[in-house]
Amino acid sequence: MDTMGWLLIPGIVAILLILYDGQRRVRKVQLREKECAGAPSEVLTPSSSPAVINRVEDAPIPASRPSSDAAAWHQQRHGPVFDGPLHTGSFIGPSMHVAGHIEATQPLTVAGRIEGEITLHDHGVAILAGGEAGPIVRARQLVVDGRLNGAVQTTDSAIFHAAAHFEGELRAGRLRCVEGATLSGQFSIG
Repeated sequence: MDTMGWLLIPGIVAILLILYDGQRRVRKVQLREKECAGAPSEVLTPSSSPAVINRVEDAPIPASRPSSDAAAWHQQRHGPVFDGPLHTGSFIGPSMHVAGHIEATQPLTVAGRIEGEITLHDHGVAILAGGEAGPIVRARQLVVDGRLNGAVQTTDSAIFHAAAHFEGELRAGRLRCVEGATLSGQFSIG
């Protein structure tokens, strides 16, 4: 073999590795989408069926990040949270305190504090680590990594991660709870 042949072999190997990595990433995304749709799986993301949850260590979103970067950062760290577009809605930052009634037609992510009623009939609420909400929450889906107190009603699912603290009354279609979460109160599931 001449010099050109020897240079061609590592080039072909590199291309094959790139193709393999691309296929692996596509399979990973397809698996997450399938789990997000409710298909059972052995290794689960925060948005899939109850059992073991595979996730990266929690870390709060820095206050300096704009909401679009925060949503992308949260999705990268925790995987999909809601069915449909992730966090295309409102973001309550860590330095914000909202008192009153919130009614929205888009998802809501809370890294700050909300005192009052939250109503999102067709969308989800995510309460990040360091975030607080209550006393009334009505949403299609709920993901909690912070504090939640009061009456909570979800038409689809409620997910409580390891750093979550909940006290109150919960009505949900499905409940997912990671070891380490603190929940106390009355629960109606199903």
